[in-house]
Amino acid sequence: MKNRIKRRRPYVRPPRSAEEQAWLDIVPVGREFGSKDYERLSRFEVKVPSKSSRKALAEIAAGKVKSFHSVEDLMADLNGDD
Repeated sequence: MKNRIKRRRPYVRPPRSAEEQAWLDIVPVGREFGSKDYERLSRFEVKVPSKSSRKALAEIAAGKVKSFHSVEDLMADLNGDD
């Protein structure tokens, strides 16, 4: 038997899809990446409920608001005589 030298073929990566390439092209945003936009992008506006919203939330918590088990019940109540 002869000793054969096995030649390795170089690995050829299949082409990337457009979606895969788009994910790889996204610029990392984060303090650990040294992004200048991190502080700007991490800020968000804290919204406080208005007085009327707080009143409505309190009524819901107190159980003063009607609740319905199905859409049909809701529609029957809406279309009912007031």
